[in-house]
Amino acid sequence: ARMRALLVEASAAFDWVSVDSAPVTLPADATLLATLVDINVLVIDRRTPRELVERAVEGLGRDRLAGVVLNRL
Repeated sequence: ARMRALLVEASAAFDWVSVDSAPVTLPADATLLATLVDINVLVIDRRTPRELVERAVEGLGRDRLAGVVLNRL
């Protein structure tokens, strides 16, 4: 509830609010946080196994995913 309130307050004060989180394949914190924001960008290391990427996309929901950044290319 406190995080939701903080995001509402920040959204009222700023045009854009960016939130960085732990990997979505770790415990539920990142996945829960992803539900509190308008849209998500998935950052993938080039060495990340395809299965983990697919699981992350499923966890976030394709409709809530703006795009992907491929890191360390």
